[in-house]
Amino acid sequence: MERTTENRPPTDVRGRGTSSNAAGVAIDSVHVSVPCNLCGAENRVPDGRVGERARCGRCRSALMSGAIAAVAASRLDRLLAHSDLAILVQVCGEGVPKERLLDGDLRELARTLCGSALVYRVDAHREPAVLDALGLSAVPSLALVMGGRVRSRVSGALDREALLEWLASQALDVLHG
Repeated sequence: MERTTENRPPTDVRGRGTSSNAAGVAIDSVHVSVPCNLCGAENRVPDGRVGERARCGRCRSALMSGAIAAVAASRLDRLLAHSDLAILVQVCGEGVPKERLLDGDLRELARTLCGSALVYRVDAHREPAVLDALGLSAVPSLALVMGGRVRSRVSGALDREALLEWLASQALDVLHG
């Protein structure tokens, strides 16, 4: 008797199918883990509904609001470790002028990435340990985290085009669609 193999998608340890999100992070085909910006709870959102108006199961706040969420470094580690989505972290400080922080561009980017990535902001002057945790040396800086690990980082002020080019080079091509 001959054995044949079928072309099936890879499965996780529970036998469910797996796939990759726009950022290339392996996720199960049933749910995506999205941390709540407000209370930090891990929420399992159906894969096909990540960009919709999902709410946190604990505090009922919107999970994917398309806004930049300000977080403390004490919560950042947990948020980064428990998200299946790509996370863009902006590290800023008190003395940095607003125009160097790309405020308008990052807000637009957060709306564009809603459902594909999360955007967080951390104040390095209040939370100096975040620079070391993300491997950054200057303010302002950006770090792209995927699968709980820093995939790329860039320091200094970027204009909108340089920001989009950097993100596209990191496989976040959803920006050009």
